[in-house]
Amino acid sequence: EGYQEFTFESYFSGLYETSQNLVFVYESSKQTNKKVIIGAHYDAVAYEDESYHTVDDIVECESINGSAGNVALLLALAKHIPSWNLDFDVELVFFGAGESNFAGSRYYTEGISAKEKKNILAMLNFDGVALGKTEYYYVDEISSRLSKLVGGAISDNKLQTKEIDIAKLNKIIDVNDELGLGYTHVALASNHVNFKKLGINTINFFAGDYNT
Repeated sequence: EGYQEFTFESYFSGLYETSQNLVFVYESSKQTNKKVIIGAHYDAVAYEDESYHTVDDIVECESINGSAGNVALLLALAKHIPSWNLDFDVELVFFGAGESNFAGSRYYTEGISAKEKKNILAMLNFDGVALGKTEYYYVDEISSRLSKLVGGAISDNKLQTKEIDIAKLNKIIDVNDELGLGYTHVALASNHVNFKKLGINTINFFAGDYNT
């Protein structure tokens, strides 16, 4: 349903490159304008530091956790969504250039009209879900109706995903933060932030070991 080609400035080279977002839409059997967006970026970054190279001089990168795991999860969801009989549409979006300041999701959100924004129920983002001791979710800096709803659904379905404890995250001072927080942290470092700054409900899923 969508092949969005865009140009972006590479975070790594400073040059202008071309990438693509891939969009797949599952329409509800019911007449609706409402939709949920499920997204993940499919690119990964290689380490340029020679200390990361193996003895065979193979460059290591975060492709398993940073992109392949996310893509695999969306493909698994794609097999099941048609059987769920949802009363809203579902849009699966594979973002390009996620490692360059989330350029793909930024391009996507720049194309959202005010009318369309009102019909987006939520954006679910998956980034770095393949590796780590714990699966986490993040909704916002403070408790909200949405965070309680998500927490209740996870508890009711006996899922192992835990809400990230914001107090235990190292916050990084960032005066250019687009959310106006004056800082950023690992739970904010992904594609959902471009949706969040538009006031769209977002849930970010990721993995790691942030319990200590």
